[in-house]
Amino acid sequence: DNGSFKIGILGGYKQFFTPEFGLRYYAKYSTGGDYPIIDLNADALYNFYSDGDSTFGAFAGFGLGLARLKLGGQNFNEFEFGINLGARWLFNERHSLEAHARVGLTSHEETIVSSYVYKYSEPLQVGVRYVFSF
Repeated sequence: DNGSFKIGILGGYKQFFTPEFGLRYYAKYSTGGDYPIIDLNADALYNFYSDGDSTFGAFAGFGLGLARLKLGGQNFNEFEFGINLGARWLFNERHSLEAHARVGLTSHEETIVSSYVYKYSEPLQVGVRYVFSF
């Protein structure tokens, strides 16, 4: 068990319809905690304040993915579903920082042997990430 520390990479596309409102779509791979996750995400973006190159905003969305659990020497694939929330600070056109949270809406249950059932969920993940935009 790696505790709650996760590391990952994401890639995707964002588009703005007005200077304040936009959407982004991305795939993410993260590992750490108790299992790796590959997921697809869509977030609504809203910018509250902009001053030159610096912009402050928030996002909310959802993600659907696949978790790879390893229990009792066996591998299991389970679906994950969660809600994404966060705040973002773009300090220039290409670089930004985000404080994010993922509210997990799924839990996993696997019977390893007839007398042992393994249950696991990650109801809340929080973190900070750096984003480079091409």
